[in-house]
Amino acid sequence: MFEVAIPGGVARCPGMKDQIKGKAEEWKGKATGDKSEEMKGKARQEMGKAKEKARDAKEDVREGWESRQRTDGDLANPPREPGPDEP
Repeated sequence: MFEVAIPGGVARCPGMKDQIKGKAEEWKGKATGDKSEEMKGKARQEMGKAKEKARDAKEDVREGWESRQRTDGDLANPPREPGPDEP
């Protein structure tokens, strides 16, 4: 996993490692004229981008859930509105 030092900790970027490795494979393929290696590098870069997007989506869901918990209070027993046949 690729790690980036930031103030206050370390950010883990699993997709970044694949993107860097893929770029290196792509360059190697271009330099040697090996189309297979070049395409493998491009595929690895796309896999890295997909991992980053999945991680971002996961973080968005987590942030939304935490935000909802702070505003809604107890989600296990949310207040409910009476139905049409209830007083």
